[in-house]
Amino acid sequence: MTRGYFTNSGKLALFIIKRERVVSAVWLVLLAAFSISVAPAISAMFPGAEARNNFAASFNNPIMVAMMGPVYGIGDYTPGAMYGGMMYLWYIITVGAMNIFFAARNTRADEELGRAEVVRSLPAGRLSIIHSAMLAGFALNAAVAVLTGLGLAVLNIEGMDMAGCMLYGAGAGATGLFFAALSLFFCQLTAHAGGATGASFAALGVIYLLRAAGDVRGNEILACLSPLGLAQRSQIFVANHVWPIFV
Repeated sequence: MTRGYFTNSGKLALFIIKRERVVSAVWLVLLAAFSISVAPAISAMFPGAEARNNFAASFNNPIMVAMMGPVYGIGDYTPGAMYGGMMYLWYIITVGAMNIFFAARNTRADEELGRAEVVRSLPAGRLSIIHSAMLAGFALNAAVAVLTGLGLAVLNIEGMDMAGCMLYGAGAGATGLFFAALSLFFCQLTAHAGGATGASFAALGVIYLLRAAGDVRGNEILACLSPLGLAQRSQIFVANHVWPIFV
């Protein structure tokens, strides 16, 4: 009954990928380069186990927990655990920001410029535009996951095994996909791309504060209501839990 709503979504998704290839490639290169370049630097700054454990103890205070999230791996604070604790939250926030811009640019912005009306005049379903944006977003975040994971894995840093590296990438991709969907939601509620983007970033701020409140209070339920807090429960490079990614 609803099949006609998504007519030619795949073709539109391929068009979006082609149109976005330069912008998306720049984002992917910058994200991968940033994550790959920081890991060796963190490992070099704290070469000994004692120095890392002392840093973890100082890191485990309400202010830092509110900023970065809970500290996992205290007692055996490997360079991998340190990297995950310091970088993971801000990396997935950056990926989320990329997806907010991506979703608004390929839906509401196209409607403002009149491109969407041209698409709707062709054999396309009523929901094909938003559906194709989500399909293209899935491809973009899959690329983020693979490039990030493999990029970290080739560094061969202590405590950063292949499973943890790929989970790091998968967590970034899954969180990015959530924020793409969130941005598409606000695109349906606002008249302009700027309004949708602003509302999405406001929601991102609320989600961050919700995670911070839950982490500082030690309230796991409250923290896991935030997609950011939920993603951190994977305990990257420590326990490597997969279930938060699926949730």
